[in-house]
Amino acid sequence: MDAAYQSSYDNVNAVVIDLGSETIRAGYCSNGLGKPQMEISSIAGVKKSTTDGSNQYFLDDAIKTPIEGMKLNPIIFDGLIQDWDLFEEVINGIIKRLNCIPDETFFMFSEALHTPEKSRQKLLEIMFEKFKCNGLYIKPSAVFQLASRFMSSGMVIDSGASHTSAIPVVDFFALKKSYWKADIGGHFLVDQAQEYFSQMNEPITPKYMIKSAKVVSPIGPLDCEMKSDLPPFSSTYHVWAVHETLKDFVQSTLQISTIPLREKPNHKTAKTYVFPDGRTHIFQDEIYSLTEGMFDRNFDLLLQTTNESSFKM
Repeated sequence: MDAAYQSSYDNVNAVVIDLGSETIRAGYCSNGLGKPQMEISSIAGVKKSTTDGSNQYFLDDAIKTPIEGMKLNPIIFDGLIQDWDLFEEVINGIIKRLNCIPDETFFMFSEALHTPEKSRQKLLEIMFEKFKCNGLYIKPSAVFQLASRFMSSGMVIDSGASHTSAIPVVDFFALKKSYWKADIGGHFLVDQAQEYFSQMNEPITPKYMIKSAKVVSPIGPLDCEMKSDLPPFSSTYHVWAVHETLKDFVQSTLQISTIPLREKPNHKTAKTYVFPDGRTHIFQDEIYSLTEGMFDRNFDLLLQTTNESSFKM
């Protein structure tokens, strides 16, 4: 590479923003860390002012405590921007956190391959007209994943929160006609866990409802005190809080079997998980069976429940 070009390239003030359905990640290209400098939730809170009717927004850690009148809305879902006002708040937060000057910064956005042209045009409009950015580069996330490994071509299999995709890339161009997508990802595992505990008649109590709790044995009685001064809040908050509790369970407890479960592998793994209310559970077969539904629909608890309901009708 030409030395003058290399020097010019190194001096580019570029920020990469990766738009995911679970989290939004951002950081400078040349941070040398090999990972994003910030990561925020793709869910945000919105509260309408009682005085002038304007919206107040709550991002990331600000939604961990319930607030009266606050509703939770997705910023990104299925890889697509759902709420442009919330998206603008996120960009404002990224600019402040990274201490960057938009008109001196080149922004690089990842996007889902199924992003409609209208959404891409809206992104261009916001970044250039509102934030006055110096430049903008938009490419499917698969291209960025290959580029981060100094590759220009390859097959990228990406399993995210809302979907799993297989994307062939040739010379930094994603081949849309050969793109494959299945609506199954990390959220599927959370749904499996929720259905499992529902079938076991085990309620999930999120942290925000608990004042204090002591860890008890699997057969011991609960020693937990609930909060009595919670403000009135939207049902969307409770749904999100339960989801977050189950997500922690999935991440810390479940595993994928290297051998299909229909072949009856001799797994002897056992894991202990402590719920926010102090309940202790020891999991064995569930460690693998709750993830197996991603590969074998016979283990899909939601599908089994649907089939049973249809049979009863």
